[in-house]
Amino acid sequence: MGLLIRPSTLIDGTGQVLEGMEVLTCDDRVTAVRRRESEPVGDAEVLDAPTATLMPGMIDLHMHVFQWGQRHDIPWEREPILEAGVRGVRNASALLDLGVTTARDVACRDNLSIQLRDLINAGAVRGPRFYASGTHIEVAGRADYFFKAIHVSGVEQTQAAARRQMRSGADWIKIMATSGVGGGTGSLVGEPGWQELTEEELRAAAVEAHAPGRHITAHAIGNAGVKAAIRAGIDCIEHGSFLDDEAIEMMLERDVSYVPTLIITRNLGEHGTERGFERNIVERAKRTLDAGFASVKRAYEAGVRIGTGSDVDLDETAAQEVRMLIEAGIPAMDALMATTRSAARTLYMEDELGTIETGKVADMILLGGNPIDDPTALDRVTHVIHNGRIAKAPGTPATSAIR
Repeated sequence: MGLLIRPSTLIDGTGQVLEGMEVLTCDDRVTAVRRRESEPVGDAEVLDAPTATLMPGMIDLHMHVFQWGQRHDIPWEREPILEAGVRGVRNASALLDLGVTTARDVACRDNLSIQLRDLINAGAVRGPRFYASGTHIEVAGRADYFFKAIHVSGVEQTQAAARRQMRSGADWIKIMATSGVGGGTGSLVGEPGWQELTEEELRAAAVEAHAPGRHITAHAIGNAGVKAAIRAGIDCIEHGSFLDDEAIEMMLERDVSYVPTLIITRNLGEHGTERGFERNIVERAKRTLDAGFASVKRAYEAGVRIGTGSDVDLDETAAQEVRMLIEAGIPAMDALMATTRSAARTLYMEDELGTIETGKVADMILLGGNPIDDPTALDRVTHVIHNGRIAKAPGTPATSAIR
């Protein structure tokens, strides 16, 4: 049995805004996008939404589902792993209700995200389509804020760490090319995002990721680290707050995606003190945000592929990052495509996800408003259709995160 969805407005993810359309699904696929007909077809369940906007489900490319809601009254290493696991299961379900039908988790403790992905795929846990990096890789001595990384020093250790993650089942390798916006911790503090891993170390990880056909993304804030990561063969840049023209040109030449995560930079500057972050992080985040806005605008104008990633911190997800992209100067339609078609391309899943077209996976959301005219409509998700099934609808009982 399929669905016949009849919205007021259809934003299909390709850049079109259409009126008077209906979308037909069967099993987990879109089977027709057509002008509205007077009678339903076959035994399809009709979902009439005469005041709603239908669009593809949102994709959040930079998540930490086990960090979202993490306690700060104890160090992470003293938190029971079961508590972290339960929080991740709960958050995966919440993401789906918020309209995020696909998420990529890019760092967690103990490879929990890989295990969560497998539980979602098995139908044991409710959540979005999930891509997992598991535990991330960073330079020896770097501070661990929320979960322990794999610490490396030198090419051989970096290669071994990447191999470990591949064999643990990671979809993507996550590697920290640079320091954070605070420029480091303790006595070793510099400018935001100074390069920590060498180009040779980054290349070693990229080779390991690409050998079995997987991908690699790099936390890279400062320009030197961004360029080293691109030369090393990294597929995606996270943050990229200080891009210059050369870095942007390199991204274009090598088809590297860009996930700016503007919302986390803003949150660190506005709320970092009350959350216990060091003064250097809070102060540098405030000026890094301005640089991030400028980098996003220039990258967009040059034609770099931009995807939404919230780096979830204070309950923001892809919806808030779309609004941050608009604030940076990206037109509303292109900001929406950053969380739909462009994000799907970043995941190398553009043939399956990101648009409402015949043959694509039926991941869609209905909104109480038109997000082109009012981007806050992304917060008013009334229905979630995931893999062709209604995962959320008004008046339905809350669904357990564990099935």
